[in-house]
Parts: sequence; structure tokens; C-alpha cells
Amino acid sequence: MANKLAEEHVVPAIGAVSITAAKNGDVVGCHEAQEVEVDVVVGSLTPDLAITIEECDDIVPTTPAAIGFDYQKSSALGTDAMGAVTAAGVGGVTLTGTTDNNKMVRCYVDPRELSSGTPYLRVVLTPSAATACLVAAIYRLRLRYPQEVPSSQVD
Repeated sequence: MANKLAEEHVVPAIGAVSITAAKNGDVVGCHEAQEVEVDVVVGSLTPDLAITIEECDDIVPTTPAAIGFDYQKSSALGTDAMGAVTAAGVGGVTLTGTTDNNKMVRCYVDPRELSSGTPYLRVVLTPSAATACLVAAIYRLRLRYPQEVPSSQVD
């Protein structure tokens, strides 16, 4: 039986942390991915929280640029219901502090749609005010050629 875990490469982007200002996720390479999913999980939100994704030219990006992506937002905590897949423009998606507590957002990026010369991406989480909110994010790369020990996607 094939190892199902080898079909996907998981990279922590932002460890569970309380933020009061914009937080950039680690940069991940998309060279060998056929699809990238960015999962963002939030705790209790007081301010609104903007989620954007940037394409990058290198692991230390000098010219990051926000890109559009598709996303799904979970319903209530403890359920497995997800909302409809929705397109987000370069402005990303905003979670509302009064209604989106304890939710997860699944963001989808097709690496083939990244601009030429920008094979990397990162997630950026930005609260609307300097009030603490608990967040975490992970990258899930579905590889073109799965293998038991996938090559590193973090240079």
C-alpha cells in the first residue's frame, strides 16, 4: 500500500502565536507542487484579520506581490462544514472579529499561475488593530511526483 502521507508535503508557516501587527509566514518554494493549500486557523478575534498571499522572487523576498487565490471558510467550531469556494482578489480575505472566531480558512493557490520568476509564496496575516489575536498557518503542498522523503520546499 502506498504511503498516503507522501502525497503531500506539510510546512509550518506561522506557529500558534498571538499577533498585534502584520505577521509574515515563512516563504515556501512551489517548484515541485501542483497545488498549494494554506490553512489559517484563528482563535478568538477581537480585531478583524486580513489574510493575504504573496508571490515572492526568492526565500528572502525583495519584491513580494499580493496575488488572488480561492478560499473556503469553516462554519462553527466543532463542525466539518465548509463554506463555498470563493475567489479572493489581491486584497485577500478578511475575517470579522465579531463573527469569525475560532474558524479555519483554507486558501488554494495554483503554482502555475504565479508570475514568471516568482516561484515562492508566503501568507501574511494582518489584524485591523493592535489588539492581540491568536493565529496559526500551515502550507500543504501537493507534489507533482510524490515520494517517501520529499525534497525540501524550504530553501
